[in-house]
Amino acid sequence: MSLIMCDVTSDTSCIHAQWTDPLRNLAPVRLHPVSEPEVNSILGPDQIRACADQDPDERNRERTWALTRLELWQPGAPDDTAVILEALLRQLPKQGQEILLAEMAYLKATGDWEDYPNAQLRKLRNHLVDTLLQPVLVAGKTPPPEFATQRWGTEADESAQSGLRAASLRRDGYRCCLTGDHDDCSTAEDKRLSGSTCGVKVTRTRCAHILPVALGKTHTDTGPEVGNKAAIWRTLHRYFPGLKGLGSAATLIRPENALTLSVELHAAFESFTMALQPMPTRNKYFVHWFPNYWWKGTQILPIVTLQAHDSSVPLPEPEYFEAHFRIARILHASKLIGGLSEAAGGSN
Repeated sequence: MSLIMCDVTSDTSCIHAQWTDPLRNLAPVRLHPVSEPEVNSILGPDQIRACADQDPDERNRERTWALTRLELWQPGAPDDTAVILEALLRQLPKQGQEILLAEMAYLKATGDWEDYPNAQLRKLRNHLVDTLLQPVLVAGKTPPPEFATQRWGTEADESAQSGLRAASLRRDGYRCCLTGDHDDCSTAEDKRLSGSTCGVKVTRTRCAHILPVALGKTHTDTGPEVGNKAAIWRTLHRYFPGLKGLGSAATLIRPENALTLSVELHAAFESFTMALQPMPTRNKYFVHWFPNYWWKGTQILPIVTLQAHDSSVPLPEPEYFEAHFRIARILHASKLIGGLSEAAGGSN
């Protein structure tokens, strides 16, 4: 997918930038070691209900068995299978953890497990890397540029991305949601805020996507891309059940999946070095900083409450933040934030 868009520079002139879908060159995803019909049987309503009704001690024994199996991993070569699967078992949402445990138990019960446990777990690792961890890492590193003019929300904002930017700015009060600093171009347009004596702190802002927009469906997706993105969303819905009926490949360029951040915070958020963890009170979030990142800008409170300055634009959906936060924890716990090793999980 190639889009010609333009962005606002510091002198409010426009430059053209071309964006190519960063997922278009990914290889076809490697298959789950359990066939789709078998996965569906594991995840059917009766099985999920039985899992929920299972004795807590039995569930704990299964969890202990799985973690112990990973701790005893001896692949005989550099291999991150155990590290990645353990990170998933510990950091996925509770229901996602139960599903992964059920899949591992199913693999254990099959005839191949006793002879080839490493091979089965490695296939599971490879599938989850291909359909979850690698796509979000690649997509987060290459967000699309923004089409913008000197005014927001005008007829010149013809693309969906531009419309999202305009709507998010209105909803967020033309400010960065975390620092409160005003968007520089919007401030320049508002004569009440212009001038050196008004004391308004300004910054360049971006429209940050909570789930990377490249995970979405594009009109130029070819056969492999269509298959890959379908597999990505099956994995997201399987292990993040809160996204079912909410998030899909067609629903990412919407205000529910966006917030206004300063340029620096935008880079940290979309690269998973900063995340917002939902709290029990709706629209209240804990700002979580991951290791090796130091914020030197305007002071940010550890807890923020998102508010709508334009009630016609919906606030971000907490389930998107929950998925982003947990994916960030998985990436850091599995040490993948620095990049994936091509040979780490083999080619199966």
